Amino acid sequence: MEFVLALVEQLYGKEKVEQIAKPMLVRYEGGYSMNELNSVQWHCSGTPKVLLPLGNGIEEMEAIIIVDALRRANADVVVASAEDGVVVTARHGTRIVADVMLDEAADRAPFDLIIVPASNRAACRARRRWAAVSSSSLC
Repeated sequence: MEFVLALVEQLYGKEKVEQIAKPMLVRYEGGYSMNELNSVQWHCSGTPKVLLPLGNGIEEMEAIIIVDALRRANADVVVASAEDGVVVTARHGTRIVADVMLDEAADRAPFDLIIVPASNRAACRARRRWAAVSSSSLC
């Protein structure tokens, strides 16, 4: 949760974080500062375009929280399946329907931000699939 709120803060500022955190039922206190490990400041102009590639076995909450917070902040979030169809089966059996297949997402590039949720097996599958369909890489 803090990770995605830190992203929203980087993209839009603290005011946007305060605006979206309350309806998400997140305990967020005004003036709270996220612990940023990366000291580099980055911004994008206009509406940020974000790619979230997902593979089977992803932690449900990891994907859902990221998509929810960024879409509440009005980012253009594209959820892409790294599987053989648009349905991704998360770790505990939740079915997540992606917006597009990962190879279709490559046609929509470039993205301002690509977030690969940390579930190891799912992240590896997403990285391999992206490498096969795109000229840029997921790190």
